Amino acid sequence: MNHHAPRSKTSSPGLNESDAFLDGFKRTFRSWEDFDAALAKFSQSTHQIFRKRTSSSVKTRNKQLETQHNAARSRKSREEIPLLLTQYATYARTLLCTHGFERKIKSSDKRKHKFSQFTGCPVQINAVLKQVGGQYRVVVSVCGGKHNHKRGPRVYKHYPESRRIKSDSLLANVDEMRKRGTKAKGILFYLREISGKTPTLKDVHNILARLKNLSRSGATDVQRAEAFLRDTSKIRRLFSAFPEVMMEDTTFGTNRNRYKLFSFLVHGINGKGQYVQHSMLAAETRANMTDAVKTFKKNNEKWRFIKVIVTNKDFTERAVLSEAFPSARMLLCQYHVVTYLDQQISQLYSGTLENKEELRDIMSTLIYASSEQ
Repeated sequence: MNHHAPRSKTSSPGLNESDAFLDGFKRTFRSWEDFDAALAKFSQSTHQIFRKRTSSSVKTRNKQLETQHNAARSRKSREEIPLLLTQYATYARTLLCTHGFERKIKSSDKRKHKFSQFTGCPVQINAVLKQVGGQYRVVVSVCGGKHNHKRGPRVYKHYPESRRIKSDSLLANVDEMRKRGTKAKGILFYLREISGKTPTLKDVHNILARLKNLSRSGATDVQRAEAFLRDTSKIRRLFSAFPEVMMEDTTFGTNRNRYKLFSFLVHGINGKGQYVQHSMLAAETRANMTDAVKTFKKNNEKWRFIKVIVTNKDFTERAVLSEAFPSARMLLCQYHVVTYLDQQISQLYSGTLENKEELRDIMSTLIYASSEQ
């Protein structure tokens, strides 16, 4: 059953209801840009949101006029109908209140949209390009209707249009925070404090997804690889700030040639792992890893301040790193140890499920023991 209020019959051209919702709004403007700017300012001050329902171009209108010319019976009447100047792109627009704009469901899912704003609000604005005193002007030709929903600053600030972040500088800061690994909630608090708007966590996730897609678009595979492996001054500053504990990680099967991604990480200011070097290795050999370590030491003078290196269980990697950083303490990554032991129990031990669980408990006790005793 549809519980929405029915659309008023007067929401078409020629409506004659009160136009009190436009009190204080001009009716004539020099251009569509002036009209849009004035309407945006007026909407914000009166806590109203208008959305474009239809729009017709000057090109379409001129075709209609030409059709009228051709249908005229006399040559004189054909010459008296002037065409609009093509320098203007838009001829007319119809705007509706956001609560009178019914959302079109594109999917075949029968589930109702939970947050539908549609109330059948009849408020409508028609604006058209016409000559006034020999000059082209945008004129509000028809307006009317009465809002059938609540209005006010508290309602207005929660509209998606009001929550939207449009500042380029602010979005650039958000992109920088995204690259540093700042969580969505941290970005949410930042946007609310700086912009004065009330975006939701979902809005922030949408912004981050859009920025991520923009950073990937327009680049070839080679350009992406170069950007990924490039050592920048920002990365070097990050290592210089947190050189004491370094982590090593190797990712397998990164491309069709099964190259290995040999990476170094540090803990950033947010307590989150931050990459400070990536190296693509054709094979995980001692010579290849030694070259990667030499490049890292060449680009980062503070490598001498490394106190602890956390690695996986690979003996070749540990040998190369021990030789390159003799004063650093080598530690095994807890995750890799737990995963390796669990795999060994599953593959090598043929006992019952209960016995395997007992072995896992023993291994866990050994791993998390506070001393060697």
